[in-house]
Amino acid sequence: MKAIVNSKIYNKLLDLSEDDLDVKLLVNIVENGVKYALNRTKIIIRYMDEYTLHDETHLHRILTLMEKLIPESTLNNLKPLELSLLILSAYFHDLGMAPMEKEIKIYKGLISKEEKLSKEEEKIFEDFNVYCEAKVSLKHRIEHAYKNEDIGLARVLENHRVTEYIRINHGKKVKNIIQEIENKETWAMGLRYKNFSFGKYLSKICESHNENILEINNPLLSTSIPVASNEYLNSLFIAVVLRLADILDFDAERTPDVLYNHLDIRNPISMQEWQKHRSIQSWSISSERIMFAAECEHPAIEKTIKDFCNYIEEELYACKIVLNNMYDRQREDLKTIYDMPLPYEVETMEVRAKVDYDGNPIYIYKDLSFNLDQNEIIKLLMGTSLYGNSHVAFRELLQNAIDACRFRKICSVEWGDIGYKSIIKIKTFEDQGDYYFEITDNGIGMDEDVILNYFSNVGKSYYKSEEFLKFKTRVKSNFKPISNFGIGFLSCFMVADQIKVQTTKIVDRYKSSQALDLTLDSLSGLFYFNKGTRNEVGTKVTLKLKKEHKITNNIAELKDYITKLVSFSDDIELYFNEELIETSEKQLIEDYHWTSRSNIEYYTLDICESGILGKIKIALIEVDDLFYNSLIVNTNDVEGIELNETIKISDNQIKQETDSIEFDGSTNSGWSSFIETEGNFYLKGILVEDSIFKSTGFWRRSYKDFNKIEWPFPVNFELNYDGEYNINLNAARDKIILDEEWDKFKYILTQIILRNLVKQFEDVNKIISFKSIYKGSTDEYNEILEDVVNDSLKEMKLVKR
Repeated sequence: MKAIVNSKIYNKLLDLSEDDLDVKLLVNIVENGVKYALNRTKIIIRYMDEYTLHDETHLHRILTLMEKLIPESTLNNLKPLELSLLILSAYFHDLGMAPMEKEIKIYKGLISKEEKLSKEEEKIFEDFNVYCEAKVSLKHRIEHAYKNEDIGLARVLENHRVTEYIRINHGKKVKNIIQEIENKETWAMGLRYKNFSFGKYLSKICESHNENILEINNPLLSTSIPVASNEYLNSLFIAVVLRLADILDFDAERTPDVLYNHLDIRNPISMQEWQKHRSIQSWSISSERIMFAAECEHPAIEKTIKDFCNYIEEELYACKIVLNNMYDRQREDLKTIYDMPLPYEVETMEVRAKVDYDGNPIYIYKDLSFNLDQNEIIKLLMGTSLYGNSHVAFRELLQNAIDACRFRKICSVEWGDIGYKSIIKIKTFEDQGDYYFEITDNGIGMDEDVILNYFSNVGKSYYKSEEFLKFKTRVKSNFKPISNFGIGFLSCFMVADQIKVQTTKIVDRYKSSQALDLTLDSLSGLFYFNKGTRNEVGTKVTLKLKKEHKITNNIAELKDYITKLVSFSDDIELYFNEELIETSEKQLIEDYHWTSRSNIEYYTLDICESGILGKIKIALIEVDDLFYNSLIVNTNDVEGIELNETIKISDNQIKQETDSIEFDGSTNSGWSSFIETEGNFYLKGILVEDSIFKSTGFWRRSYKDFNKIEWPFPVNFELNYDGEYNINLNAARDKIILDEEWDKFKYILTQIILRNLVKQFEDVNKIISFKSIYKGSTDEYNEILEDVVNDSLKEMKLVKR
């Protein structure tokens, strides 16, 4: 057939079929398979219009590149099935990018409510939804576009999401297509050669082109699979050849101008990918040399091409390792049979800037980047200038333990393990003159993957990974971890010389990972792990403390600090040196400054709504059920001069003004704060060491303080927030970032407090009095007050009726 008639691999297969009926039947399968693949591939551009082409030209070139990589001597050594699988994998490997029309409709939400889905289609729908939820940033961009009525952008982003989902999953999807061919297509003859079924091997070879060749450990990819008498299949070799040929198809023909100019390519990632391919002018590829030449119109394109060539070099190195390590007991001469020498590098000297008519480059590009001094950066991150005090190391460990326990609780509910109880144990002890801090939890634990990809990566959080987000979506959980910055664990080196971690991860109700023991000998020292001995699921962290941090001398102080941190963590059993710590909601603090006066009324609110839990005590100036902004509480007559003592409302406080006589006989007034706002604010059950209210003294305020809460009355509070808004904290978690999320929380809190407060006023005149007296200094507060009062008055009228 025309598609492969000039192929050396195909013609070698034809030669072997001349006197062999089995091989002739195999040739028939190959020819029909190529036709099938070419017809199905035509629909890829319909759905993948923002990606470089995976059309028939690409498939033909994959086969051509295979022939360039495999030396003639090695090609002559290959058996009929191996030659056939090279051809079929070249044409089948991208078929997963050509899903059926109904599958696309499922992705795009075009299935009508009346149309029933099969179990398999329901699974497709669920998997895609999980993917969408895990792509948080893209999801928010789409929602924002719809909110701003930018329907065009929203549709582009939605299409990009569908095509990206198809692209990253197409390697796995091809398995279903091959199974369908094997069972339904008569020309496929069950994908059998002699008595050997090869469909599953073809499927795995195609799937492997999207996988790390060094990490594949599958019996379907092996070096000497028995096919017939004295005939073997080396599917691993074919997988290596396919992998290299696919990444080497990297030139302008894959992005022809005529198509590029007519496609509405608006996604920036796709633009970069298309421009990269279109810049390639020529290449030379063989088993001895790989070279690319390109004229680039922008340094970003040059960098992209060179970065991709570096990636090709990494793949070459990985494939050389696989080829050099081929060995099995069936055949001792594998390296000779499948000899495929590969170059160590990709030549990019001819990848450079486009030149003008005078021969001058249109830009000058140097591959420069910032280099960080690890020791200096560690000093910066670990210094108290960032974290304030060394106690935060213990807080970070406690936060991690609470997150792990709460996550495991969600897993336990999903798996039906209703007997799970979250337990955290903290212990301080001395051993042979060294002091230790130890924290043990029975939470989710860690495995090797979490340790390598998240625990050991500064700034990378497991709770922001796609793996976690996908799991959270599947169990329909709104779990939000306390930890959110990703460098918290490093703070342990503020207080510790050495850290040991023992951990075991739970992966199912009755299944856990291999226990692991980690040792960290300082940040710049050794980091190693081996098989552990821990029998229970969870994590134990032991800090060997620096000599200057002998906390055993301050156990009471440390216990008080930890107790204060966890006031709203009543879902956790917490022990400190085997003593149970009370973690339930605190009673409202009765501060000694809040003295009793006949003209000040105190209102206590129990709050439990919109993710806000706790108590608030509010002080108001009130006489005979009416409110006042100021009140004379004492008058003295001194030598005929009347001196008053007055209380006045102000932002977040009640002030006391006192008249006095100066030396010259004149009077003067001085003021002091009589009752101030004070209390504790917790985020997801952990104390935030920052006030949510604006400071009452102007000399204590900073410019960063002005967006905090200010109400025209003082409050005493103990509040925890675990709602929909993501209140962000700085790296040290001791300052609230006053961003849009904070503004939303501030609005909802003000609304809840005013509504619950006004509910306690049973008289209309009292409500009106409160509205007229307790106006705030911000428009936002006054708008909320107006709405709350109006709603309350309407409700009172309805009740009377």
